[in-house]
Amino acid sequence: MITNIIGFICITAVDMDLQTVTVLSPQPSPLPKRILLMGNIRLSERNL
Repeated sequence: MITNIIGFICITAVDMDLQTVTVLSPQPSPLPKRILLMGNIRLSERNL
């Protein structure tokens, strides 16, 4: 399977009233304006 990745960002704040997100990005250039894929990661702590 071949996939394309533009980059990674860290969402630091979400304002539901203004419908905005604040992000940290390693790139100084603007983010793509039309595409933002979202997901979540669940941390599972296991005692080994």
